[in-house]
Amino acid sequence: MVDKPAMKLERQRIAKRLRQGRINAGFPTANHASLKFGWGMKTYVQHEEAIKSFDYDTALLYSKAFNIDIDLLNINKLKK
Repeated sequence: MVDKPAMKLERQRIAKRLRQGRINAGFPTANHASLKFGWGMKTYVQHEEAIKSFDYDTALLYSKAFNIDIDLLNINKLKK
């Protein structure tokens, strides 16, 4: 089991990788990506700012949209 501070830190790291993946994919703002892919802006921003965690399916969606490795966004691997 992973303690809560460690989970929060990992969520922040994942959020940073998500943001960098978006930028590298050519979307200068979260709004650009949200509009392109039809995602809720508020929810996406909460994911990118590590306010809210996201599940494997959402990580897969983001990884495909930004062409990044799912393992860079998958917090579930910590729960094993």
